[in-house]
Amino acid sequence: MSWLLGYMDPTEPSFVAAVITIVFNPLFWNVVARWEQRTRKLSRAFGSPHLACYSLGICILLLNILRSHWHASPTGLLLTVLVAIVYVVALLYEEPFTAEIYRQKATRLHKRS
Repeated sequence: MSWLLGYMDPTEPSFVAAVITIVFNPLFWNVVARWEQRTRKLSRAFGSPHLACYSLGICILLLNILRSHWHASPTGLLLTVLVAIVYVVALLYEEPFTAEIYRQKATRLHKRS
């Protein structure tokens, strides 16, 4: 592990920016998705839930492009491990929320029929 630390400078602005974007991205879309599910403010702002969803998807895609704009190196490998850890945590946080959305939808469909 010490050989890896010799290849990177944790105070370098690009390294700090990479860590911030890696941690921020899944936190951002999970918080925004839950806020939209509770308030529907994005849907109202965009005039359509579909347009709000597509806009959020484009925003997430652009954030991922920003996050992924780093060269292959030992530092890149370390950041890849960080990405994997953050996304595993994000999935653990997101899964109950997603399951609840699908449960609510199934209940609504069942009541209609």
